[in-house]
Amino acid sequence: MKFFLFQAWLRIRRRRLNSQINEDGFVLPLVFGIGLFMLIVGATMIFRSQDDQTTAIAQRETSSGLAAAETGINRVYNFLTANRVFSQYPSDNSLTSYSWQNGQTWETLVLNASTNPVIVDQCLTETAIDESIDELERYIDDVWVNVDENRPEEGQFQVVSYEYVGVSKDEESDIDAGILIGRGLLQVKGRVNTDSEDDTGDNELGTAVSSVYVEIPILKNQPSIQGVPGLWTFSPYLAGNQKVEGDIMISGITGSGCDIFADGVIEDLEDAIVGPGEVIPAPGLPFPSLPALPALADRNELAAINGNGLDLTFPRSGDKHILRTINGVPTEVYHYNIGTAPDGSKSPVSINLGGNGRITIRTGTKTVSGQTRQQMVIFHANGSVNIGGTSTIRHLEMSTVNAAQNKSFFQLYGKGNTGTPAGSFAKPDYYFCVNGTPESSYFVLGPDYTYGVNGGGGAEATIYGTVWVKQVSNSELTLLDGATLPCGSSSNQIIVKQELTEDDLIEVEAILGEAPIPEGSNPNPPILRPFINWKRLPNG
Repeated sequence: MKFFLFQAWLRIRRRRLNSQINEDGFVLPLVFGIGLFMLIVGATMIFRSQDDQTTAIAQRETSSGLAAAETGINRVYNFLTANRVFSQYPSDNSLTSYSWQNGQTWETLVLNASTNPVIVDQCLTETAIDESIDELERYIDDVWVNVDENRPEEGQFQVVSYEYVGVSKDEESDIDAGILIGRGLLQVKGRVNTDSEDDTGDNELGTAVSSVYVEIPILKNQPSIQGVPGLWTFSPYLAGNQKVEGDIMISGITGSGCDIFADGVIEDLEDAIVGPGEVIPAPGLPFPSLPALPALADRNELAAINGNGLDLTFPRSGDKHILRTINGVPTEVYHYNIGTAPDGSKSPVSINLGGNGRITIRTGTKTVSGQTRQQMVIFHANGSVNIGGTSTIRHLEMSTVNAAQNKSFFQLYGKGNTGTPAGSFAKPDYYFCVNGTPESSYFVLGPDYTYGVNGGGGAEATIYGTVWVKQVSNSELTLLDGATLPCGSSSNQIIVKQELTEDDLIEVEAILGEAPIPEGSNPNPPILRPFINWKRLPNG
């Protein structure tokens, strides 16, 4: 009995051992499998973390390179804004826009900066020229420029190219800020290598390079001359307490006109202005050309008008005229060529009135055979004009004793030309001298004439209109040979009272054949607007 029980116990024990062995054989592979899975997952996470770190580093370096490029864009844009004349020239002659501006590039401007009119005519000081050229040199010849000299880890930038693409006048377009005349195309590279020993950019492994492109809209610099200057002269000197009631435009003695920016020049002219008015700097801006004489059959030839107590009225009965349409109105234009002798020689003095002489000019509107017409008078003086004593030139409205309504219906052109420069007061020189008594109103243009007023007189002003002459004289100045000037007052005389308006220039333009002050004529460089069309270019 015991034997059978023992055998039964052995069988039960054997089954339990076999069951445990079978269970242990299943768990062990499961454990190994789970461990292997965890190992793979861990390795994947490690690799991904390393990849994310590499990507983050690359993005950070790329971002640093991009930041360096953007810094370069802003640096060059600010430079061009401060030195706008350079904005219309390409950076080098390999660019498609090279031939647009007379073959000049940034490279050529740097080479001959001290004599290049592009730079000299900007009326900059020698220090300002040196500073601008030093900066411009950094943007040519593939120079890498440190973003911050004190922080080399910020990287560097390089100007890849700058082009100015101008448009033709027909293609000029109005935008919100003005008239678009061209575009500046700027490309700049930036680089950073924080792994290098000195933390500066280089071209070795690890350097992040980015390239950025922008377009800069360039606008026409609209002329600051909005009205009609009462006095326009080259020489900026108006000594002797002489006054102007209106604007004074000044072009300067030198070719560039930079002399008008000498210390105190503009301030002295401002002191000479009474009432509303301002000084308009127009360095180097030339006068309009004198009008050509009409054909002999259409003009009136006069010998010099010379004498005391003369009393003349123009136009005279039977005088020749040209019938033109001016500002939509039929207009009789009477041209007088004064100071020409029968043999064709020119008198040094075209008009010389003394005593209580008088010349009366009648212009305005009249009716001829039922047609409304205007009447204009044009004097072409080949020599000097001297209105001395108590003589006068009166500009009246047709058959009345009232002052002419349109000052530009009487125009006096001084055609004498010695070629002596403004400011020299050399002899011989043509002059336009008036006394302080007359109250005349007309337009005067004498590019080679000296204008002056003798005595104080009793009139509020000497000329009501516009006087554009080479220079103004006064009693404090003498000629180079020591002689005194033929006229010039040191009183508080108002030598010009500005009364011509922009509308009046229509008649002046009709005679000149060109705009008296050409539209857009301004010695200042164009205007730069904030850049647009930002692009990041591939491959640095």
